[in-house]
Amino acid sequence: GFRPEDHPEPLVADFPRDEVGKLAREFDAYVQRLAAFIKREQTFTADVSHELRTPLTIIEGAGEILLDDPGLSKARRSRVERITRSAREMSELVTALLLLAREEKSNESESGCSVGKVLQQVVEGHQHLLRHKSIEIKLDIGAETTLPVECPLLRVVLANLIRNAFSYTERGRVCISLKENGVTVEDTGIGIPPEKLRQVFDRYYTGQSGGEGIGLSLVKRICQRYGWHIAIDSDGRGTRIQLTFASG
Repeated sequence: GFRPEDHPEPLVADFPRDEVGKLAREFDAYVQRLAAFIKREQTFTADVSHELRTPLTIIEGAGEILLDDPGLSKARRSRVERITRSAREMSELVTALLLLAREEKSNESESGCSVGKVLQQVVEGHQHLLRHKSIEIKLDIGAETTLPVECPLLRVVLANLIRNAFSYTERGRVCISLKENGVTVEDTGIGIPPEKLRQVFDRYYTGQSGGEGIGLSLVKRICQRYGWHIAIDSDGRGTRIQLTFASG
C-alpha cells in the first residue's frame, strides 16, 4: 500500500506519452507536492516544539522565582501568578497540539493515565477562577479509571470542561463526577441557548459572554482520536457535559 512517508519511484517512465502517460505525470507531480507538504509539516512541528516550548519554560521559571520573593506586593504577586499560570497552560496546549499532529501515539499511552489524578490536578489548578464567587464544588472520584492515552491530551479535555464550568457559573454549584466509563461536569451557570448547542464544537465558536464553547473544538478532536463520545445538555439554567470513554 501507499503511505505518506513512502518515497515511490516516478510512474512516468513506465508509460508512453499518451493520455495514460499524462495521467502518470500528473500523479507524480501530485505525489511530489504531497511529499513536500509532509516535509514542511514535519519541519514546522519540530520548530514549534523548540521555538515555543523553550521561551515558555523560561517565562514559567522566571515567574516561579519572582513568586519566591517575600517583598512582592499582593497586586504584583497576582499578576505574576497569572503570567506563570498562562505560560504553563500554553506549554500544555503546545504539547497537546504536537501530539495531535502526530499520526502515531506516544509511548506514554502504553503506561496509562489515571483519570482521577488528572481530574484532581485540573480542579486544583483552576481554583483562581472561583475567587469572589459563591460556588460549591463537588468532586466525586467514584472509580480508579486508568486509560491508555497521552496524559497531556486527557488534561486538555478535562481542563476545558472544568474551566468553562468555573468561568460561567457565578453562584450555585459545579458537580464533577468520575465513573468507570466517563466523566460528568454539571453546573448552574449561564447555560447555552438551544439554538447554539450544535455550534459549540465549531472552531472559534464563542457563546454569550464568551460562552462555554471555548476550546470545545479541540476537545472534539481529542475525543475523535480516542473514540470517546461527548454530549452537552443545557436548559438555560446550567449545563451538563457527559464525556464517555470508549469501551474495550
